[in-house]
Amino acid sequence: RCRTYLNNSSGDINKFISNIYILSQENEVARINIRENAKNLFSNYLKDNPEYLSLINDKDDKCTFNILLYGYSESVIKALCGFRDYILSNKIKDYINDRHQFYDSPAEKNSFSKVRIFICEGRPKTQADHHGRLIHHDGLIYASAIGKRNFMNIVLIPDIAVGNIIKNNSIHMIMLGANGF
Repeated sequence: RCRTYLNNSSGDINKFISNIYILSQENEVARINIRENAKNLFSNYLKDNPEYLSLINDKDDKCTFNILLYGYSESVIKALCGFRDYILSNKIKDYINDRHQFYDSPAEKNSFSKVRIFICEGRPKTQADHHGRLIHHDGLIYASAIGKRNFMNIVLIPDIAVGNIIKNNSIHMIMLGANGF
């Protein structure tokens, strides 16, 4: 019976695997589109706000662009990478031709040095074990994921401080994530 079942279900398994492959390809296309759309959004933002063009031309070391992130999201991280792509593509002419040669390079690491990323801690999703040790913290996971992509100027803030940060640090952009995707 098992052999008969396996023979009959192999078509279903192949169809299932095929569907997973198609979904993964669609997901990758969506991620690339997010990155490209973010690049265009940032380009338009800088055109509308020329006081921040020094993010690209390095003339003003005092200029800082502040982004507030709330709720972990890989899509938001991809959007941040799109912003960095825009800055790098304006600094390095060959960047568009071969983006991969600039991964982990000093140019990539320095490209977002004038951008400060505030990450809310995401308290409701924070979990501790029975001894009170931290086992999951949304903000720390977010900061770690962003740090792995060479963003350096990261500030983890408590949720309750958001209003004060917005008021005193002139947040230029707020990005909201939705549970990891």
